[in-house]
Amino acid sequence: NKNGTKQAIGPEYKVQAVKLAKEIGQVKAAEELGISKNTMYGWIWAAIIEAPLPVQTSPKEDTA
Repeated sequence: NKNGTKQAIGPEYKVQAVKLAKEIGQVKAAEELGISKNTMYGWIWAAIIEAPLPVQTSPKEDTA
């Protein structure tokens, strides 16, 4: 933003940024998008927390 104020960034933009980071790397994606590496890392962590990978659990054994 040219006037130095923070620009609101929507969730869809963040999703696309995270996808780009997965494709070309976090640092390169941050540089291409003009955001800081810390911002990119934050978005990636948020994406992981919001959509965690499925956890495999072992079937319960019958103890009867």
